Order: sequence, then C-alpha cells, then structure tokens
Amino acid sequence: MTHPLRAAVAVLIPAALIVSACGSVSGGPKKIIFNEPICANQAVIRMTVGETRRLVLDNKVFSQGQNGMTVRMIDVPLVIKGDIPPNTVVGDPLSSIVFSAAPDTETRVDAVPTQAGTFDIQCGSIVGGRSEVWDMTLQILPKK
Repeated sequence: MTHPLRAAVAVLIPAALIVSACGSVSGGPKKIIFNEPICANQAVIRMTVGETRRLVLDNKVFSQGQNGMTVRMIDVPLVIKGDIPPNTVVGDPLSSIVFSAAPDTETRVDAVPTQAGTFDIQCGSIVGGRSEVWDMTLQILPKK
C-alpha cells in the first residue's frame, strides 16, 4: 500500500466510526451507537443538555465466541424516556443506566441529559470467557 493510500485509510476509518456512532434514526431521536468497534476505537461520546438521544447497543456484529455486551453509565445526569432497562437505577439528579445485548441482538434506551459535565462510562463484552472493558467519556454539553 502506498503512503497516500495509507493516509486516506487512516482518515476515513475514524470518520466512518464517528458517523456511525452519531447517525440519526428517521422519525425518532438521533442515535448514539455502541458496538465492539466503536467502543474499542472511540473514547468520547457527546450529548447536549435537553436533547433526547436514542442510546443503541448494537451487538449484531460481534467477535467470534462473544457472549454479550454491556454499557454501564453510572451516576450520570440522564432521564430515561420509555421503558427502563433491567439493572438501571433512576435517580434525581443522577441515574445509573445499565443495558445489555446478547450476540446478534440490539437494545435501545431513549435518554435526555439534564446537566452539563464530563462522566466516565464503560462498554464491555465477554469473549471466550474473557472480559474486555473499554473506558469511555460521556461529555454532556450545555444547551446552545
């Protein structure tokens, strides 16, 4: 592979990950997607106070031998709209959201940030009995 081609690939792959992580759902809120490649390669997830986002744990593309994925957002200022996932604690002002997806499935949660700030979140999977956890940052921006 030539150097210009390597440079183009190096720029396009992260750009594609960002676009897929922040794409929109027609007829619904914009979505933020979590999956193995995004969790492994994207360190920051951004949301804005007061704007509903559909958090999607998309485990339809998964590593061979994977047993499932989980996203943990502990003590974050998010209000859940609709169904509350199991193991989720809704609080005021902070909630702890935990959602999981088995291989070849998807889980969705609609959430609205209530205050700006930076919060630690985790995305993980179990592959062949080994746990893989990626630390990520949830950055909630003030309303424009």
